[in-house]
Amino acid sequence: MRGGDYEEAARLAHQYFSLDKRILLVTLEYIADQKSRAIKEAYKNNVVIQDVEWSTDRSGGTVVVGRVLNQGDKIITGFGISIVCKRDGNTVHAARAAYPGPISPGTSGAFRRDIDGLTDCHDISIDIVDLGLKD
Repeated sequence: MRGGDYEEAARLAHQYFSLDKRILLVTLEYIADQKSRAIKEAYKNNVVIQDVEWSTDRSGGTVVVGRVLNQGDKIITGFGISIVCKRDGNTVHAARAAYPGPISPGTSGAFRRDIDGLTDCHDISIDIVDLGLKD
């Protein structure tokens, strides 16, 4: 949906469900949730993962570090990442982690994830899976 479509959906919900306040509230909550998800998904284009490094110690623990750069115009209040370790093109391990912000526009925030018992990671991919945003 485009941005204006959410306002139209809310207007129509008021029109059709004005007599049943419960259905109206549930519908408006759903519309607001979908709008928030769409805004976060679109904002991911303004977030860059950089300076990623990983190393494995003798005990089998892998440490992944990097930075998240906010190239947009909103404050990131927190973010979630997915780290996928691969060997020969196959996923060996996957982990998720959440980090608090804030990360102001034009700045970056660091992340670090310790993964125990992982010794055979040849390649890593990292994706942003969630964002908290503030205007």
